[in-house]
Amino acid sequence: MTMQFDATYNNMASNTPIKHHMEECMSQSVMTTGNQEIDNDLFAALEKELPAMFDRGTASKIMGGVLSPKTLSNADAKGTGPGVRMKLGKKIVYERASFISWLRDRVK
Repeated sequence: MTMQFDATYNNMASNTPIKHHMEECMSQSVMTTGNQEIDNDLFAALEKELPAMFDRGTASKIMGGVLSPKTLSNADAKGTGPGVRMKLGKKIVYERASFISWLRDRVK
């Protein structure tokens, strides 16, 4: 589990707010699985960064590549993706609150 986290973390773009927040938590040695305070901080940072509606690529970019557009596409195809989504042209877009709620459910 730690090895997978480390590989994902190391592949994140260095300028993403989520990676910056993770670095702060790790420097304080408080990042542990199930720490509600850190979870809330991470989701609050995501809520600030995500626009009201966004596509899979934007979600992936803002999250530092932790979830790829393909992963989101696969989840949608299985019926396990975020609940509120629309098709605009050729793109699938998500609604921020629904996406964050879906993400919270996945990390618990």
